Amino acid sequence: MGGYGGRFAQWIHSNNPQPYNSFGNGSAMRVSPVAWAFDNLDDVLAEAEKTALPTHNHPEGIKGAKAVAHAIWILRNGGTNVDLSNILHDYYPNFSLDNLQRGKFDETCMGTVTLALYMVCMAESFEDAIRNAVAWGGDSDTIAAIVGSIAEARWGVPWLFGEKAMSYLPKSMQSVIHLIYTGI
Repeated sequence: MGGYGGRFAQWIHSNNPQPYNSFGNGSAMRVSPVAWAFDNLDDVLAEAEKTALPTHNHPEGIKGAKAVAHAIWILRNGGTNVDLSNILHDYYPNFSLDNLQRGKFDETCMGTVTLALYMVCMAESFEDAIRNAVAWGGDSDTIAAIVGSIAEARWGVPWLFGEKAMSYLPKSMQSVIHLIYTGI
């Protein structure tokens, strides 16, 4: 299993876990299956919010999850760079390239989701998007996870990448992923 933030570790091990008003990027990083599980955008956005609420109930944490789910849904339904750019600016109207700083560790939805959406808009392929995310620095594993979830909806995952990634997962998790892709 992957790692998680310190506040999440405290939350999961507490006797009475309650939402902790986070606007960190965890809500955006984990939302992608929602965008594939529902065919209606309203359902996708409602479910994206539900996935954020247990831990990332700050409005920015919810917005980050919804923006990523919206982007994936739009792209998997034939959306374009224009649609992706519109999502970026609809959710983050104050977005500016001047605010992006290479190598800066920013674990907020505001910093990470905007960067991920921008990177997919600028990429020419799935691999290009992932390479750019990793090379950016900062919270690169999370940035790449979000970028990858959006880029998959646009270009698909190259076969070799998918096969390698699946080889690291236990059979039970591979079965869950298969169910998601083939429809539950």
